[in-house]
Amino acid sequence: MVRVCVLKGVARRMLFEVGKVKISSHVLGSAISAQDLIDGFSRYLAGDWGDVSHLGGLANDLAITSGSRIMARYTSPQGDVFYITTESQSTEILTLQEVVERRFTAVSSAVE
Repeated sequence: MVRVCVLKGVARRMLFEVGKVKISSHVLGSAISAQDLIDGFSRYLAGDWGDVSHLGGLANDLAITSGSRIMARYTSPQGDVFYITTESQSTEILTLQEVVERRFTAVSSAVE
């Protein structure tokens, strides 16, 4: 079965299931525009991971087939950074601060 999404009037093949998409209240309350989110999400669905390292891009490419977490980083024209992550067929759009807080919480929990 081929999955297709339509963004900006163009049908594109989806590389992976995004499931339910959640946009954090921090993103919604920021200066990031709806158009910035649409542009970033369109790139994400096409496998353009934005501002991640080469290694991060390779990890995302492998995650498409393995089902691991996919994480991309985008910067709006105004310089606002946001992340899109997909794991277990659930996608979130987060700010940098939220990503850092989640990683810190995960590390803290693993140490305890």
